[in-house]
Amino acid sequence: WPRARATYIRDVWMRDAQLAMGRPAGHSRYVNLYLNGLYWGVYDVTEDLGAEWNATYMGGSADEYDVLKDGNELDSGTRTAWDQLHALAAAGFATETAYQRVQGRNADGTRNPALPVMIDMPNFIDYMILHIAAGARDWPAHNWWAGRRRGALSAGFRFYSWDQEITNINLTLTTNYSGEPIEATTTAGTPGFLYSQLRQNIHFKREFGDRVQELMFNGGALTPAKNDARWKVRQAQLDVAIIAESARWGDARQSVALKRGVNWLPEMAWMETTFWPQNHAVAIQRFRNVGLFPTLAAPSFNQLGGSVSAGFQLTMTGPSGASIYYTTNGNDPAPWYSGSTPGVNTYSGPITITADTTVKARALLAGVTSPLLSAVFTVTPLASAANLVLSEIHYHPAAGGVEFVELLNVSTQAIDLGGVRLADAVDFTFPAGKQLAAGQRVVIAGDTAAFTALYGTGIPVSGPFAGQLSNSGELLRVLAASGVVIASVTYGDSPPWPSAADGDGYSLTVIRPAAGLNLSLPGNWRASASVGGSPGTSDAVTFGGGNPNADIDGDGLSAFTEHALGTSDTDWRSGRSAISAARGAGTIDAIFSHRISADDAVITPEFSTDLVTWQSGPAAFTLITDTPQAGGTATATWRATLPANAARAFIRLRVSPRP
Repeated sequence: WPRARATYIRDVWMRDAQLAMGRPAGHSRYVNLYLNGLYWGVYDVTEDLGAEWNATYMGGSADEYDVLKDGNELDSGTRTAWDQLHALAAAGFATETAYQRVQGRNADGTRNPALPVMIDMPNFIDYMILHIAAGARDWPAHNWWAGRRRGALSAGFRFYSWDQEITNINLTLTTNYSGEPIEATTTAGTPGFLYSQLRQNIHFKREFGDRVQELMFNGGALTPAKNDARWKVRQAQLDVAIIAESARWGDARQSVALKRGVNWLPEMAWMETTFWPQNHAVAIQRFRNVGLFPTLAAPSFNQLGGSVSAGFQLTMTGPSGASIYYTTNGNDPAPWYSGSTPGVNTYSGPITITADTTVKARALLAGVTSPLLSAVFTVTPLASAANLVLSEIHYHPAAGGVEFVELLNVSTQAIDLGGVRLADAVDFTFPAGKQLAAGQRVVIAGDTAAFTALYGTGIPVSGPFAGQLSNSGELLRVLAASGVVIASVTYGDSPPWPSAADGDGYSLTVIRPAAGLNLSLPGNWRASASVGGSPGTSDAVTFGGGNPNADIDGDGLSAFTEHALGTSDTDWRSGRSAISAARGAGTIDAIFSHRISADDAVITPEFSTDLVTWQSGPAAFTLITDTPQAGGTATATWRATLPANAARAFIRLRVSPRP
């Protein structure tokens, strides 16, 4: 490919796009690399997609995964399932029985535990849509990864974008490097062969076309505007660094150096003004060339779902001369199997939305059926960062415990959780129509039966989620049905994160959950007050009233201070024994007890060498340990490094109400 058109973005963009489609893919980061002090240029650091990566994101352990890649090469595990999948493909998928069998289902689409799940069909469809739309040239004979977990928990082979820098570069390209039409690849031993065989099945074709409609129209993840926006995120990250890259390597293979202003910026402009606006039609035509996207357009709605007032009037329009068939019960108006679909209506006028409703519609003209248009209407507010918070994570329970995640509605009215998803660390999506009352909590457990057996039936629990929460910390996100991030945290298992949550039976609990709270700050989290966490409720304890400045026992500690320390204002000995200091070589430790669940108080250790100037905060102190004790308290040790030759040092605690 022409070096003058290199962008350093195309390969990264493909992985970003797969993530934006809601599928797992490698994460990437640009870095400036120096070798022994010598600048070596801009590099794209990305995750290796082997067995460890699959286990991290999809659950289980690495030795449970079969992973294959570029050139039909076995990376880890065995080829048994892969070869079985290709044998089934070679036999053909024309019948519904064959098509459902490869997904571990009976012919009617119901799950059959006796049949192994060989392929994650939604993932595969998205993978193929992305690569065909992008005009992937050095593919599928090369540059792909696939992984499958063995056993009863398998979701089938999933496919991941890899090394796709020869994509999104040509509006007239028709074939890949193997000489096949991009949209009609059949290369043996690759995703292309599976795709060519699946195209025999009418169900696959309809699912494929419906997903094209969802992704490439109405603000979907692969619409021109979304594609351009995703590109510009990476463009902005490289905008300055590409100058240094040009200086280092711009003339490495040619006499006239490739430069930002001469080469890179014009390519950026071409992507924005020419490629993204025009490639949409090119991609749609590719799908139509092989019968994967109908020529008949889908209907349109006067509002494509979302929150509406009770009584909202939904109107539909369709292609000239076409009839529109729709449902409001979640069924597809075009049945896969013989017989009628319950609840199908012929559109003749406005539809009144009085409750949360999923509307699905197709147009029909001269025997041709359009893609599916689906929209969810809610008459209650949708879950968002303004009303839903992540409140508790039990990632490493003690033996016999159950992993769970808790969400809390912090608003004053019920919210719609339909389509809200836990992502990255684990995977779970709430079903359409799921609501959460004002102030209510919902728990998503890794094992719902075990959770109920341990905690009882009085706690609202959903699940199970797929995957496992990492014992060493990882990214956990809560996504809205639209894909917008509601909450995100990369938790840790050692200070300054509460280490008691790492295997001692305590959970990670948010201190005073509220909309807008920065969950990335360890200081906004604490260990639960008791082993097992507090699913479904709050274990926070607030000051019990009265005068916070009172000192009933005369020990010099106010009632509010003793509340924070977990001591008694009626026993002078308890308060004094709760605080101590220890001098080390060049350090001083502040050691004190505190009430774990006193979320309304902040205890700040401070030190001084002259009793005049006091130092505190992260620049002065490091949390060494914070060990839970009996009675809902913990003993914390904060260490400060003293100035050189400090002859003396003093410790004090500042106790204040939490804002």
